[in-house]
Amino acid sequence: MGLAVFYAGSMGHNVEWHIKRVNKYLLQHPGVNLNNVDDFWYTDAHTNPGSAVQGLICSLVYKQGG
Repeated sequence: MGLAVFYAGSMGHNVEWHIKRVNKYLLQHPGVNLNNVDDFWYTDAHTNPGSAVQGLICSLVYKQGG
């Protein structure tokens, strides 16, 4: 799922848009436990944080040369 979000985005928005939403959510909810990304799968109807984080990882790997 993360690779798809990295390449094509999701719901009409690119991976950067989703990462910003996840970051905003985490700032507003500091008690969220990120030790298991699979448990962090819902913030709202627009962004799946698990897929966004996986897309971020794909982006970081790509920027480092794959």
